Amino acid sequence: MSYSAPKTPSAQHPELPTARPSERVQIFALLTRTMYGSLRFSWLSYLGLAEQQHAAQLPTSTAAVSYLSTQALMRAMAAARLDVPSSAASEIEVDRSCALCTSGKKHGKPRIAGVNFNMSQVNPLVVGAFSRNTSAVLGVDVETLDARLFSGFARLALSNEERAFYERVAQERPAPVLHLLSVALWTAKEAVLKATGHGLSVVPSLVRLQLTDELLDALELAMNEEVPGDLLDSDVPEPAALRVLTQDRVATQATFSAPQGGNQGGKAIERNFSLQWVPVALPDAENPEHTQKMLIALAVESPTEGEPAQVEAQLLPVATPLELKRLLTD
Repeated sequence: MSYSAPKTPSAQHPELPTARPSERVQIFALLTRTMYGSLRFSWLSYLGLAEQQHAAQLPTSTAAVSYLSTQALMRAMAAARLDVPSSAASEIEVDRSCALCTSGKKHGKPRIAGVNFNMSQVNPLVVGAFSRNTSAVLGVDVETLDARLFSGFARLALSNEERAFYERVAQERPAPVLHLLSVALWTAKEAVLKATGHGLSVVPSLVRLQLTDELLDALELAMNEEVPGDLLDSDVPEPAALRVLTQDRVATQATFSAPQGGNQGGKAIERNFSLQWVPVALPDAENPEHTQKMLIALAVESPTEGEPAQVEAQLLPVATPLELKRLLTD
């Protein structure tokens, strides 16, 4: 039996957002190191032979585990939402066709009929954003705070206004704050471009964030939060070790100048997004006294008319597909 996805919109007829005034999005988080323990079998039961063969062809074990974790979490979310047993989860059709070009290549934003989700991963974490509003356009991205961004980041990824803000921060603030700003900008732009399905087929500078000193202060304060003492205890069970660093909402707005006709030379239309960052910390598996901090960015497209969507992001670490199903069906 095959579970099929509906036809996808074309580049000439993009998705129209119908985000509610307050949009609740659940972000399910799976630690990739789960795949090294006994719980991996419950997750791998959701995957088919093709996915396992693809993982075997990846160049490193880290890449293979991240890929398997991402696919397993995605299929477990879909199976729970569609009430499909794990034994049939591998048959759920994932539409990867590109809605922005006519090449026919399977490089588009993954879609599953009846399930509104978006995925992101960085070792050691996989996240899947999910909304019960099937018309909401959403994207998610996660990055470690110590990530190295590419050379020429400011020149290639930032708009003129963002670059002016970035250069002022470089002169007035310590280097770690500038790096935090870089990671926040990059995750936000990735989240927006994943939401629209463009990805890096367009230049990230087409996404423009509203930046203020107050926003940067909030990000800095959140990432500098003291990690609870019990988080450093190696006896803390998975996945409870993953913690949100602040309960304060760290959010802004973004505009995407979406090129029409599948290229950057066409006439652009403005698409508006609400953005929220979720700072998290995870103890190092080999050195529990050290914590790895990460930044999750969630983007939800605002309605074409009216006030921007107010995004309510809820981070939900999961250890098993059964726990995921319970959280999705509550």
